[in-house]
Amino acid sequence: MFGNWLVDQQNRIPDMLQLKNAIEELESLRFIIESLPLQSAPSRRYVLALNWMTEPETITLELSQVASSLQFLEANEPLLSDIRSNLAQIKDIKGTLRNIKTGSTPDDIELFELKHFWLLADNIQYLLSGVEIKLINLPELEPVMRILDPEGSRIPTYYICDRYDEELAQLRKSCYNAHQLGNYNLEEQLREAALQREEVVRQHIGDQLHANYDSLRQAMDQLVRLDILLAKAILFRQWGFTNPELSEKEITDYQGLFNPLVKKSLEDKGGHFQPVDISFGHNPTIITGANMAGKTVLLRTVALSQFLVQFGFFVPATKAIISLVDHVMLSVGDKQSELQGLSSFGAEMVRINEIIQTIRSGKRVLALIDEPGRTTNPTEGLAIVKSIVELFEAKRVPGLITTHYNGIDFSCKKLRVKGFSGVPLPENISIRDLIHYLDYNLTDDTCESQPHEALRIAGILGVDNELLELAHQYVLEQERIKNHQIKSN
Repeated sequence: MFGNWLVDQQNRIPDMLQLKNAIEELESLRFIIESLPLQSAPSRRYVLALNWMTEPETITLELSQVASSLQFLEANEPLLSDIRSNLAQIKDIKGTLRNIKTGSTPDDIELFELKHFWLLADNIQYLLSGVEIKLINLPELEPVMRILDPEGSRIPTYYICDRYDEELAQLRKSCYNAHQLGNYNLEEQLREAALQREEVVRQHIGDQLHANYDSLRQAMDQLVRLDILLAKAILFRQWGFTNPELSEKEITDYQGLFNPLVKKSLEDKGGHFQPVDISFGHNPTIITGANMAGKTVLLRTVALSQFLVQFGFFVPATKAIISLVDHVMLSVGDKQSELQGLSSFGAEMVRINEIIQTIRSGKRVLALIDEPGRTTNPTEGLAIVKSIVELFEAKRVPGLITTHYNGIDFSCKKLRVKGFSGVPLPENISIRDLIHYLDYNLTDDTCESQPHEALRIAGILGVDNELLELAHQYVLEQERIKNHQIKSN
């Protein structure tokens, strides 16, 4: 239960998605990883090497360990400072461990690193000895300590002491006596002989450490594991993350879902982030709403939560039931044209095609697409949206698709961001204060009416009244035509 976690992570398929790649795709994920209060130097490297998990049993085990770490915090708060202080002193000795594994003769610096590390491990083991909740399983420390500290001094320095080898001790003693007698030629010969003997001793120490490599590696893995678990627990408790339930019915349901990066940004400016509830299944869901209504943030937040749970993290919500997938694929238009040298529409179509081809390969995909077809003409744009919905329905793809095409009777589930609907706004409101009057909650979109929020926002921005009145009359005329067509049919 304890010993194989990091080994399993490191032995997974090489081309499997790792966290270090995922954070390049999503800024909010990077923000969370960089906010983890990790203490030890190697912990960040281990975290970035975490692999994407798709097996419910593996994810459940990891989440249960995170839950245990939260219980550990509550029950052992007085010990936490001392444990983390020792963790903070652990250096990244990856190179030293690699040399020990290959049987190289360690130099004094490497032996010092190992001794210092082992003393810290022993300190932490002592601190954990009286704790009921077992987060890690450290190997037996005494055998390696006898190799690195034969005198039992427990001093965090290292030298090849006389106790390692009688012949070395005798050479050093004779060298000292020669110096006392003023026989400097003999002293130099004996010193050289002692140095050669020290190298033999180092080779012997290296052989002994090589035989104990597995214990050294396990100790490093387990201490890093402890650091990561405690960091997760501290952050999740501070930010109000929740332990998600894994769905057995292909339904994903969030209550109180929030984006930590956007939330912090708003709070730093004196604002407030409004959490949302959303539920979707194995078919696509259309989400409409005006600009500024948070649709893109919602897509990013759903992507963030899916990434988090499948990398073994709690999620930013008050309650969550999450269906697992093989891939999270997000199309939001960011930097696509710059990266690929294509027009906005061309880059968007390439990304959507990647999503579709991944779906056709038989993979379970969570598809999150922001306003497809928005950069082409309305007729073709609407056709693209309808085609995506129809294809996703046929393939039973869980997906969220945002669009500006309001009032269209899609066959799939339809939601709308409430926005300004029904919200009284004060006179002379500024654009800076506008965000405080938006309702980001989702409601079922019956397509019976279309909110004119774009014109309302334009009015708040001070756009010419005559232009807005003409636009408003045009909208009313289009609605009359549409209603007449519906009645005629």
